[in-house]
Amino acid sequence: KSSNQIQLFPEKIEALPGVTDTDILLSLQQLPGVKSPNETASGLYVRGGSFDQNLILWDGIRMYHPGHLYGMISAFNPNISQTVDYQNKATDARYGERLSSLISIHSSDEIPTKTKVSAGLNALNADVYLQTPIVKNKLGLQLAGRKSFTQWWPSPTFNALANKVFQNTRFKDFDEQNKFGFEDFTTKLNYKPNAKTDFSATAIWIDNQLDFSTLENLTTQNQKMNITNQGYSFVWNQRYSDRFSQRVLLHYSGYVFNYRKTKYPTETTFEQFVKRNRVTDSGAEISWKYKASDDLQFEAGYQLSGYDISHSFNSLNQDINIQLDQKQGFNRTHNLYLSAKYEFKKWLFQTGLRYS
Repeated sequence: KSSNQIQLFPEKIEALPGVTDTDILLSLQQLPGVKSPNETASGLYVRGGSFDQNLILWDGIRMYHPGHLYGMISAFNPNISQTVDYQNKATDARYGERLSSLISIHSSDEIPTKTKVSAGLNALNADVYLQTPIVKNKLGLQLAGRKSFTQWWPSPTFNALANKVFQNTRFKDFDEQNKFGFEDFTTKLNYKPNAKTDFSATAIWIDNQLDFSTLENLTTQNQKMNITNQGYSFVWNQRYSDRFSQRVLLHYSGYVFNYRKTKYPTETTFEQFVKRNRVTDSGAEISWKYKASDDLQFEAGYQLSGYDISHSFNSLNQDINIQLDQKQGFNRTHNLYLSAKYEFKKWLFQTGLRYS
């Protein structure tokens, strides 16, 4: 804990009671002012704010779907070497758009000296993590993957979570035909050509799938859902001197929600409802930091963000396709910010200005 933030190190956090593995978002609920009224890992309500008022970043990528199994576990692999910065007050002026909190996750920027491989297995999924040097002290690679095996074997742990998520619904008795699965993959490439310059490129992929069929009154009904959140970022850090440095960030995040419900009244007829939601979030940022002294620091920057949001609802059968609703919105935002920090003994004074 520091003046305005709390840092979590997932590698040092032990699993909480009743949880299959270490969970980043669930661990945050142990902090004052952080609650989850719906008892999920990703549904964080900070000081009364709603869960969508939390800005969640993975190496600068905005995350729109941070949970698996409808939020019961977080979508971030806890076995990756990473640091989590949590702020719910005195947030830097470079962060905007959200009111409740900032959860910024940074994967390691270090170039490994030797190859390291780790793997794990719990009652929901299997995971593997690899970090290896490519060019000694200059280029390093990190790869991580996690995939559920609930599609083939619904474990007692999965059934307990599914019973909570799908209570009062017809989604029961999961098996090889009626299944739910999830997966997430991350990769990062770090390059340090010299002591004052470093580059990094990051990618993340989160996926959830549901496929369930029921039979009622001789009518077969199938429901399929797919939720994906992919993201990419590129970071260039340049230190021109001990006092002056520059950071350039390019980021992209794509969120897609697809749902399809199909009824088969007869062998030759069908009735179908299709729902699609999509969010595309991309942008660029450049910032400069200047340390006037050991106690006084200034930061200034410019951000360009673009948002493309759309949804559609369709009803169709073997004869006709009816578009019930379709909308698309696009927005481009320019942001300028300036901030200053001054440390005096045990005091931290911070001020900032942000213009959009």
